[in-house]
Amino acid sequence: MNITPMNRINSLNELSKIAENAKVNDSEKVAEGGLAPFKDVFADAVNNYKDSEDRVSQDIHDLSVGKTDDLHNLMINMKKADMALDIFVQLRNKSLDAYKELMGVNM
Repeated sequence: MNITPMNRINSLNELSKIAENAKVNDSEKVAEGGLAPFKDVFADAVNNYKDSEDRVSQDIHDLSVGKTDDLHNLMINMKKADMALDIFVQLRNKSLDAYKELMGVNM
């Protein structure tokens, strides 16, 4: 198994190059650049947040009824859900900024 180290991305061009180099299943490829459509990226962010919140809710329920005493994993899952929400909000804000820029809306 080959693990690719994380590097800082300074521009959209670098992000495009990374996406082109990534192996994407044929079913996920778009006709021309091989990149996932924005709606899929946005849907994945929403689903990731929902899954994280569901996991936290289940952990809290299990802890409250005495099924588990694993507070450590509950705290980890809570942080993951918080980070998933932050990513989703940032993605939303960036997409709204891009939309406003394209439409010439000055708010």
